Amino acid sequence: MPDQAGDSGHLLEVKTLTDVLKVEDLGVPVEGEGVFSIVADSRVPFIYGISHPSGRFFVYSLQNRQTRVFGETALSKPTLSFLTGYALRTEDVLSRRLAVDSKGRVFGSTPVNKLFCFDPASRKINFLSDELPEVWGRRPLGRVDAWALAPNGMLYGGNAGDGQLFKLDPETGRVTNLGKPVMMPRIKGLAFGGDGKLYGIGGASPGYAHLFSYDPQGNGFVDLGNPRFVVTGPGIEQGIFWRGFQIGTLTASEDGKYIVMGEEEALSQLMVFAVK
Repeated sequence: MPDQAGDSGHLLEVKTLTDVLKVEDLGVPVEGEGVFSIVADSRVPFIYGISHPSGRFFVYSLQNRQTRVFGETALSKPTLSFLTGYALRTEDVLSRRLAVDSKGRVFGSTPVNKLFCFDPASRKINFLSDELPEVWGRRPLGRVDAWALAPNGMLYGGNAGDGQLFKLDPETGRVTNLGKPVMMPRIKGLAFGGDGKLYGIGGASPGYAHLFSYDPQGNGFVDLGNPRFVVTGPGIEQGIFWRGFQIGTLTASEDGKYIVMGEEEALSQLMVFAVK
């Protein structure tokens, strides 16, 4: 994200396959705008993203380093005026995460409470008829905070406004509201564990983050509580408990045996939860 209006955000490539990290600047995808969210599909040489503050969708080619920008997702003047009335900034409503389904289609959200799909085959953006789940009076707060692709091809997402988990069928566009795992807003991370359950982080400031699980087979939610672990990191007093009050991201190890959570506070730790 640029420091000043008019500056441009850059895409960075970090190579991690050697002992020494190598960082390469891939340049500016959208001139005069920041890079708000990105996602990659390992099957194709493209990076998909949302720019800030306009909210435009872009496709960046890793082969020729050229960008194609789509204006369909951009915030219109009526939308910006509507959001201003709720004292919301663009960074409060743009899609925080994008998802790629099993067929390479890209999904995200855009104000107000809408879901869109980009089809690389047709190079077109379509808006879904179903919208994000909402609580009455809080519709302007709807946006996708996190995505997870299930083994059966279904997409699971978290709505920021009220912390609702939802399921999206990429083929039909149907959205199913699965409810709230914890009584707080935000779901900032989702990932499937090796046990077939979906794990997520719910809750945000001024509340505390809770780790939860959801069983797609019908057993519903389990609130696993505010994460607390024994500190083992170097340079820190050992044997004390560390609580993850504000957790900003979550992922699973490749084998699904571990759920890894990252905090977003000034003094932050990585916390690892073993899936049983």
